[in-house]
Amino acid sequence: MRKQLSIGALAALMSLACAAQTAVPMRKPGLWETRTDARQGATMRHCVGAGSDDLMQAQPGATGRGQCTAARVTREAADRVVVESSCQSQGRTTITRAVFTGNFETNVKAGFSMRMDPPRKGRSEGSFSMEMRWQGACPAGMQPGQIQLPNGMVIDPRQGMPR
Repeated sequence: MRKQLSIGALAALMSLACAAQTAVPMRKPGLWETRTDARQGATMRHCVGAGSDDLMQAQPGATGRGQCTAARVTREAADRVVVESSCQSQGRTTITRAVFTGNFETNVKAGFSMRMDPPRKGRSEGSFSMEMRWQGACPAGMQPGQIQLPNGMVIDPRQGMPR
């Protein structure tokens, strides 16, 4: 059985990568399609522009990250970056490790693992992977920073998450 993560958890883990953009190569501007093995292969589309990943990171309330330590980034090779962070939220500590591989121009693969103390809904650990592929220019009407969720809803982290 695959571990299920909420879209909020997915957004929080994606923002972990954004927390250290100075050390992590920037993705090529344009439309990126993200497929994940969590949530039955959910696919999201993200319009990336200059600084748009940083906008996601700058909105901790929007992603549900809570209080997080500065991410520790280790660049192990030109195409491999490891990001680790610890976050406190609602009395729970979540330690996350993300390993990113790829050329960051057209494709990136990421593997995430989490440990939670105390456990959440009986779970103390979780993991998932995702693959991001560049699709070309962002479609008309979609602005840098906006994310189209699997249900078709478009969110803009600069304006907070919809309720």
